[in-house]
This record gives sequence, C-alpha cells and structure tokens, in this order.
Amino acid sequence: KDLQLDYFDLYLIHFPVCWKYTGLETPSWGASELGDTSLIDTWKAMEGLVEKGVCRSIGVSNWPLLLMHDLTTQAKIQPACNQIEVHVYYQRASLVNYCLSRKICVTAHTPLGGGVLNAETWNTPIPLHDPVIVEIAHARAKSPAQVLLRFLLQLGVVVLPKSVKPHRMVENLDLLGFPLTDGDMEKIEP
Repeated sequence: KDLQLDYFDLYLIHFPVCWKYTGLETPSWGASELGDTSLIDTWKAMEGLVEKGVCRSIGVSNWPLLLMHDLTTQAKIQPACNQIEVHVYYQRASLVNYCLSRKICVTAHTPLGGGVLNAETWNTPIPLHDPVIVEIAHARAKSPAQVLLRFLLQLGVVVLPKSVKPHRMVENLDLLGFPLTDGDMEKIEP
C-alpha cells in the first residue's frame, strides 16, 4: 500500500542467504545478522503472495545451480527467473542451460562484464576491450557492447545493460537488427 501498487509483476529473493531483519535503522551489511529461516520457507511464503494475487511472478537472483535444483524440485510454483552475473568472461553454461531447459528466464545483471570498475577493483580484463569482440564489432559495424549483448541474447539470456549516456541507451536498444554468425559465436564461446 505504501508503494501505491495493487501487485508486483515480479518479486525476487535477491540473494540465497537468510538475513535477520534488524530494522530500517540498520540496513547496512555491517549491522546484519544471519537468520534461521530456510530458503524453501521463504519461497513458500512468496508462493503465498502469488496465490493472494500480490505478485504475478516470483523468482530468484544470484542462485547457483545446486540451489536452483533444490528449489525447482521443492517448489509448487516454479521460479520465473534467475537474475545472475553472466557475461562473455563468465558464461555459466551449466546454470544457464539448466534454467532455460526448465523455462526459467535467465537475466544477466552484468552483461558487459563490469567494465572499468571491475577492472580497477578486481584487476580483471574488460570484455569491451577483448580483441575478438572488437574484431567482430568492426566486421559487423557495431560497437563491442552491442556484440557482447547480442551474444547473450543469442544464447537465450535476457540482458539488463545500464547506462546514463543517451547514445549508449540508444545503442543498447539496437540489438535485434543483426545476428552474430555461428563463426562469431564459436570465437566468443570458450
């Protein structure tokens, strides 16, 4: 009611760890405490929200393969999606294929690989600068970002790129007008 909504289209368990509710006054990680509610009990409560009409769909975020299997074998209502980090350098084929084979949408929350921030923080390579990606982008007259996003789309993964720059937003929308060839896909896949 505070949100002035009749229902949520999609409600996710953000992370597969139970945190004890400590109040809005202490929302930070530092003040958090582990809870004792099982993940399946949390899921069953979310199924109740669907049954009441409060949520149309429920899903998870950041769940690995074994927890997805536990959930799908115990759930009355199957998860609509698993929102995960997935990109060209972290393709997670087993998890992606498991979800897609069960009609669970896979949503990539970091489809470009984290960019400069990840590179500076974790000393990781930047997929946008990968020579294979740059070569394919040049051959298709597209940007490296478009190639990275299109690659995931062709694997059946929904992409959630983010940008504050209008020209990149426009570019991110222009993904359906070109396919990557089988050869392109083979160069990118491990």
